[in-house]
Amino acid sequence: VAACDVADRAALAGLLDSVELSAVFHTAGVLDAGVVDGLRVERFATVARPKVDAALNLHELTAGMDLSAFVL
Repeated sequence: VAACDVADRAALAGLLDSVELSAVFHTAGVLDAGVVDGLRVERFATVARPKVDAALNLHELTAGMDLSAFVL
């Protein structure tokens, strides 16, 4: 098990250089109660950014790896 801020592409790249992955389980997120259609853009960005940016980083940086699972 390893942890880092996966929304930080450089930190993630450094971590991936130091470990051998068999699977990715991306569970990061920001809890902020509210209904999506009632959120202002700024609040939605705060809630969504860790999940979206990190998912893209994980996808791009692990694309060439032979993973048994990639779970968001």
